[in-house]
Formats: sequence, C-alpha cells, structure tokens
Amino acid sequence: MTRILYLFVLLSGTFSSVLAAASAEDLSPQELTRRYMSVLGRTEGIPEITTSKEGFDYIVQSITRLSGKPHTHVDSGLQYGFSFVQKNIPPVEFMKELMTGTKSWKKEQILSRPVSIADIGCGLGFSAAYFVSEVVKVYDSEPGWTFTSPMVLDLYDISPEHQKALQPLASLINEAYPQYFHVETFVQDAGEAFRLKKYRAIFALNLMHYVPEPKWPAVMQNIEELLEDNGMLFVTTDHYHTPTWTAEQCQRLEGAAKERAENPSLSPFVSSYLPLVNPRFGDQYQTRTLNSSFNPFLKDPKGYVPGAPKRIEDIDIEAVGPILRRNAQEHRKLRETVGLYDGEKLAEMPVEEVIDRLKDGRLFIQLGNYGFDENLLEKAILASSKGTLKRLKISSWTKNLLQNRDGYPSSVGLTFTKSMTDSKK
Repeated sequence: MTRILYLFVLLSGTFSSVLAAASAEDLSPQELTRRYMSVLGRTEGIPEITTSKEGFDYIVQSITRLSGKPHTHVDSGLQYGFSFVQKNIPPVEFMKELMTGTKSWKKEQILSRPVSIADIGCGLGFSAAYFVSEVVKVYDSEPGWTFTSPMVLDLYDISPEHQKALQPLASLINEAYPQYFHVETFVQDAGEAFRLKKYRAIFALNLMHYVPEPKWPAVMQNIEELLEDNGMLFVTTDHYHTPTWTAEQCQRLEGAAKERAENPSLSPFVSSYLPLVNPRFGDQYQTRTLNSSFNPFLKDPKGYVPGAPKRIEDIDIEAVGPILRRNAQEHRKLRETVGLYDGEKLAEMPVEEVIDRLKDGRLFIQLGNYGFDENLLEKAILASSKGTLKRLKISSWTKNLLQNRDGYPSSVGLTFTKSMTDSKK
C-alpha cells in the first residue's frame, strides 16, 4: 500500500510539474525572467526583457556573478545545499568541448543521432544555464550546426521549490533555442526509481556528498541505469581540505587518505573534520576541528548524513576526546584546548569543557562532508555501482577544479563510462 501511495504521489508530482511547465511557457519573457530572479532574491533592477534570448542572457550574467546560492529547503538533516557556477565550470566546459566537436566527439557524430544529457541534483540550474550559453555561442557562430532533433537536456532535483526557478529557465531556453535544445525539469529523489530513459552524458555535480552512505548504492545504480553504454558520467564532490588548514596539515591528511584508499577494511565515508557548533549562534560560527586519522565518532557510523546536526545521544564521546586532543597537538598548542566561537568572539576552551558542553547540549556536532580524495571517491562509487562503471583517466578538466589558498583542490572530480564488462570482477 505504501509503495502504491508513493507511486501515486510521484506520478501526481510529475503530472503537476508538466502542467506547471506548460503554463510557464505561456508567460512573457519578462515574467519568466522575473520569476527566476525572484528565487535568487532579486526582483529589483531587472531591465525590460522583450525576447527569450534577452531573458536567458540576463539570467546567465546574473548567476555567473554569484559565488553560490544557498538552498533553504533541504530536510533530513541536510541544511546546507548550494548551487554553484564557478565550482562546476571545468566539467561543464569539458562537455561543451565534446558537444562542439573540439574533443573526441566529432561534429558528424554529434549531428548523426539524438543526444540526451541529464543534470542530476541540478539545484537551481546554474550549471545547465552556463552549459547552454557556452554551447550556443559556438552553434550560432559556426555554420553547419543543424540538428535533426534538438538536444535533450533533463534537469532533476529533489526539491519541488526549485521548480519555481527551473521551469521558467527551461521555458526561456526552449523558446530561445528550439533548434538546439529541448529542456525538461523533474522533481526527483536520486535514490528512487527514475522513469526509463537513457543519456549519453550525465552530470552529478556536488551531489554525492549530500547522500548518506546507506543510500549510495541506490543513487549510483539509478544513475548507472540511466547512462548509455559508452556514455560519460561526470561526478564532483567537495574536498575535505579547508582554507583554515596549513599545507602541513593538508599533507598529513593526504597521507591518511592514501592509507584509507589502500585498505579495503576502512570506510571512505568518514569526515576529516568535526565541526562544533553553538546552537545559539548557528553553523556560521562553527569550529572545524581536524580529524586527521579519519576516526569515526558516531555510535552508528551508517547514520552519517553530511550536514546533519548530531547531539550527544548519537555521538561516541570516547572517540571525540582523542580527536579533539590530537587536533590541539597538531596545532602545537601548549594546552589541550579548542578554539570555539561564542558569537563573533573566539575563545580557547579546554577539551574537557568542550566535552561537557556537548553532553549538556550547549554544543552539537554539525557533520562535515565525507573525506574523499580521488581514489576514495572512485572506491566509493565503484563499490556502490552494479559493476558496469569504469573510471576514465581524464585529467584535462579535473586539474582545473577550484584550488584553496594552499593549492589543494576544494573539489574532487572523476569521469566514468559505462561498459558491459563487470568492473567489480
């Protein structure tokens, strides 16, 4: 009965999404642009928009000026989703080069059969909008880009709230460039079954570090099922290095991460930092405490949900103490203290007092992202898949991912293809 009810809700949501998209197409370019910009919190200063191209161009110019847009909708403990442009440019640029014939895909191959692309966990559609804007610059400036059918670009996101932005964006693209693109949007939990489709390329950008470990197999196998044979999957996740850590600390983490990658008994689903938060002031004043041994610190490690707040009943307090003490030692502090924010003021507090505050609820732990590097991300993805994914050693875009101030990447990216040979054998 539950599954029937879920199917009814899923179908109803899809149907209502289609109806809403149809009504969005009846709106003027000015209103479509305004609706998208209102989701970004900007309704003032929008110029007169008379065509869909003008509206789309204005949106692209606006989002490329943003470092990121936080999401406010996510539940199940995930309190910090973001939409990015700059962070996702390298894989999007690589895909643009493929789709414009400057990489391994030739123009004749691109035009000879329909191309379908999916952006899973698309957020507010920043990456898709940037991709379309870059591709059409080439198509409009070079002769011969005549498709027998437009490129399919499907945008999937778990949040119904994001449809307020995605549907106007899709309408503007479809009206501005019908010869090149057909865009549809869907409310979709990546851990639940997708409708039956196949894609030549799939983006899963800054998605998987929001997925709890127990759901990785469902999400990865769903994505794997959507990918065409020999298709390409682009995956990025946030890296574990933070700008507040020294190069020496980063190198120590690299060594620990390598050890984990080479030891199949060690789970990659452990954070390299342990953020401490005073609930009175919120996570903007969190203290990121280094966990350079990647020690698990939850009573139920499978309950690790990045972004979720955890109180003392979920925490293995016997594991937290050594993490805090080692962090103090690695900062070469004479005393075993932790720098905690009390509002905007930073104060050094003894480890034992930190533990006491965790016990009585004056502090909680806001779980950080998984501590993946390239090898650990590959390990996690292949272990979660059905066995048909194979990593492609493409470094031309992964090396261009954003760097932090110590020269370490703030994101990790990998490319996979789908082969009918079982990669787990």
